[in-house]
Amino acid sequence: MLPISQKYCIIFEAALQAKHSFAGCYFCTHIYKEDDIYKLPGKRRKPWAASKTTGWEINTKTNQSKQVKKAIGYFSTRKEALEALTRYNESPYDLFAKEPTFSDVYEAWSDVHFPTLGGPSSVRTITSAYKHCAPISK
Repeated sequence: MLPISQKYCIIFEAALQAKHSFAGCYFCTHIYKEDDIYKLPGKRRKPWAASKTTGWEINTKTNQSKQVKKAIGYFSTRKEALEALTRYNESPYDLFAKEPTFSDVYEAWSDVHFPTLGGPSSVRTITSAYKHCAPISK
């Protein structure tokens, strides 16, 4: 008789080889900790959150540790959240990737949009409006 942990490893390996759909599977919901997928309070369009533990913080006064989590996304159903967590675990991406700023988006957009404008007056108008947004552009 195999220990429980070895049974789970064998089942999990077989599921991976069979291209198993992890969403909705009783076993798979126990592989991923329940706190990685949780329901947010209140009435929301997307009440289910999927997150990944990125580290631990230790409180030196109480000697207790706390998980540091980063959100993967927010979803309408628990099944969608579990599928997203499964996709993330199959091919992880950088959760700390730099999010584009207002200036980054403006620069990329202006490179594409300015050549389509009728004349320099239009470019000046848009550039002036962008400069007016300087407080939020950082």
